[in-house]
Amino acid sequence: MSLLTMIQNAMLRQNQSATTSAIGSSDTGILQRIALLQDIGDELAERFTWQTLNTPASIVCNGVSTTFPLPSNWDGMSEGETMQSTAYPTLPVIGPITNEQMAAFKAYPVTPIQPVWRVIDGTFEFYPAPSASEVYKYNYYSSMWITSATGTPQSTFLADTDVSLIDEKVLTSGLEWRWLKSKGLDYAEEFRRYELRIGRAEGRSTSSREVAMSSRRYSTYPAWPGQFPVYGGSGETGLGF
Repeated sequence: MSLLTMIQNAMLRQNQSATTSAIGSSDTGILQRIALLQDIGDELAERFTWQTLNTPASIVCNGVSTTFPLPSNWDGMSEGETMQSTAYPTLPVIGPITNEQMAAFKAYPVTPIQPVWRVIDGTFEFYPAPSASEVYKYNYYSSMWITSATGTPQSTFLADTDVSLIDEKVLTSGLEWRWLKSKGLDYAEEFRRYELRIGRAEGRSTSSREVAMSSRRYSTYPAWPGQFPVYGGSGETGLGF
């Protein structure tokens, strides 16, 4: 379902003649619908972590650099916030750590065997520098929830044939109630249907694993023998790894 199709469907349900074009139209009503769809999609992208926006990525290290830029379409780390290194394929890389923890690692007289990491100032920072040719793999959420007809990711609607990566039925329902609201008309039923569709779509999008809460947890996480004397504001007495 394209941008044009979403607008046409919403107009037909509101007993209006469907437009034959959207982008480039001089009709203020059509331009308003495009703006409303953009707002709805932006809000939905912030509201949920849609699996269609989950993107794999990797960092190739050179043995010297400790910082690497985030992807240009970065919108947050995937659930679990884990990285896997080709140098330690069976262990998750320790992180993301806090600024205080990073300062403690840098001040300590010895360095970790395996680098730790955090996100700061638009970059991934590792300490110490990962070894040359070491590759870190991770997943993140893209801020570009729209694609062109040819599959090019983008953050705004640019053509009638653009497609949303967020459930387009949800977007269409959102357009229906938002347009009614903008005209001062009753939109209660349309809003209710919109929220129900969000819940169903988000449920289908979720692929979280089941967790057994009654089982004992056996961790393969690497242990640091001791504590760093870093104190927080909530009564912590140290950091153990």
